[in-house]
Amino acid sequence: IIAKHPAQCNYLNLKGIILLHQKKPRRALACFKKSIKLSPEQPKGYIHAGVTLDIIGAENRAELLLKHAHSLKPNNITTKIRLIDINLKTGDSGEVEHYLNKLLSSATISDIMNSLNQLSGEPFVQTDRITALAGRINTELEKQTDTVSTPGTGQKGS
Repeated sequence: IIAKHPAQCNYLNLKGIILLHQKKPRRALACFKKSIKLSPEQPKGYIHAGVTLDIIGAENRAELLLKHAHSLKPNNITTKIRLIDINLKTGDSGEVEHYLNKLLSSATISDIMNSLNQLSGEPFVQTDRITALAGRINTELEKQTDTVSTPGTGQKGS
């Protein structure tokens, strides 16, 4: 399907992003839904629709779409960050830990921080949520560092 409609899918995603910048999330969501119908195997429409649903307060539906996007492209750093963020928002600590572990085992710190910086410039992204997420990632990294043995001593790091 994407081979038949790539320009239309890209157009719909771009139009939806523009509508988000214009603070019109419901109209943006309609664009992302059309993109998903045209190209259900592409994660972008699901990611954008999930973000939009989070913006309008439909966190559970947002999480489902983000999980589907993650299943389509499991190595996408931003999707994992968004899943961590939405689960922090809803208070699901088990899912937060699950996606934090996936993120930290599959991406470099530099890539994670670059993705967080990119997200902070997107429409409707709350800076305090990005800051809290960065803090949570740093805490998890400190835990992992503490469990690494100090070379030559066999002792745990401090």
